[in-house]
Amino acid sequence: HALNQAAAAVQKASLSLDDVIKAVTEQLCDLGLNSGVGLYTPDRSEIEWVGFCGDARFLQTIELLRGRSAPTSLQSTEVPWERLGAGHPAVIQMDVPTLRGITQDPLLARQIAQLLGPMTVIVVPLRAEAHDLGYLVVAASWLDEGSLPAIQAYANQTAIAIRNSRLIGLLAESETQYRAIFEAARDGIFVMDTTGRVVAASLTTCQLFSTGQGTLTGRNVAALFSVS
Repeated sequence: HALNQAAAAVQKASLSLDDVIKAVTEQLCDLGLNSGVGLYTPDRSEIEWVGFCGDARFLQTIELLRGRSAPTSLQSTEVPWERLGAGHPAVIQMDVPTLRGITQDPLLARQIAQLLGPMTVIVVPLRAEAHDLGYLVVAASWLDEGSLPAIQAYANQTAIAIRNSRLIGLLAESETQYRAIFEAARDGIFVMDTTGRVVAASLTTCQLFSTGQGTLTGRNVAALFSVS
């Protein structure tokens, strides 16, 4: 129930990707869960970790991994990657052998294992509308296989929110490009609604009619060209 409420909060987050990621991780943090979100780079060659939230031990572990330039690819852990590569979630016990596979550094693996203590990590693919977006990582000492359905449902809502934020971003970018072309056009351009009333007019149009945008907006196009 708590994760359902958290998922609802994510869906209500700001439409920017940064705010969605922040909402996703902070909602989990409020529930006592460490978390991170990794998204595919545009060429899908790597995972870029874009947000983390958790307790001091978890965040210190993240800094250790970053500081030692440890591999950040999930492919470094063969068994979990087989499941993740097939689109399935993976439950990983963060013991020394597993950490050694992730870090490729025995000393660092032991250091992290001592820092974290008993820790279970659930990694769930983020997928929306047949698009693989990345992974949601959730970690806590009390997680187990029984936690998977709730985490999976949360990941599904997270993927939808991320997908929506990206679509909104593309629309905003297209709107900006359109507006630049519209305003720079040397020809007179009207934008009309279905009744023929002007909802926007380019700068050139305003100059041709020797008037301002506010005067043209709302008028019927036919009236502008009527012969007196």
